[in-house]
Amino acid sequence: MQLFCIVATPRTGSTWLCSRLDGHDKLACHQEVFHPKEIFSKFHYGTETARPVGPAYELTKRFRNRFPRFFLSRLISKTMAQNAELQAVGFKIFPDHNPWLLNHLVESAQWKIIFLTRKNRLAQYSSLKIAKLSGTWVTPHSC
Repeated sequence: MQLFCIVATPRTGSTWLCSRLDGHDKLACHQEVFHPKEIFSKFHYGTETARPVGPAYELTKRFRNRFPRFFLSRLISKTMAQNAELQAVGFKIFPDHNPWLLNHLVESAQWKIIFLTRKNRLAQYSSLKIAKLSGTWVTPHSC
């Protein structure tokens, strides 16, 4: 089993890349599971309103924020339990989402790191400004 992490910044095409990878039958790719406001994973999008207990608690923001490595381990386990034929599981993270965890992943031999950048920084900046003004973060072709 290969673990991978896509390190990106907004407007670099990371949502599109994650959705393409997740479309492969031997790969699973979660989105921004360490987003400060929400958990964007294959299992749920958004903020949990209930207060789960037991195993369900392990995939909540509270658990994620207190125990990021254990959260990630549980997320991978749940992903594998849904499809035992997976050969790789990953997710994307932005540098400001959890710098401590990101540093741990980069230093770990267990994780393959994909650094995603956009050469045209002006286009990236413009795209970010447009997304903030319009409130549209994902275009139909990116999913």
